[in-house]
Amino acid sequence: GQLGQIPFLLFPLLWLAIAFTIATISAVLHRKFWLIPLAPTGVFYLLFVYAVWLIHGVPALFTGREPARDKPTRYAHVVG
Repeated sequence: GQLGQIPFLLFPLLWLAIAFTIATISAVLHRKFWLIPLAPTGVFYLLFVYAVWLIHGVPALFTGREPARDKPTRYAHVVG
């Protein structure tokens, strides 16, 4: 029933609380107290990273092909 859905509803809040706590501890330990209000933005950064991976990483994972722009150009006079 609906009781089984409670952990799924609480997990995002728990994840946000953990990320905020880690960022706050880091700000205090580094004596950068002005970073404490910015600690929640770390969560948005993680969401951005996940979105980029979903868009670019998952297709490469399944196809084995990566975009050519990610490959360095090899020059004969540089590589022996």
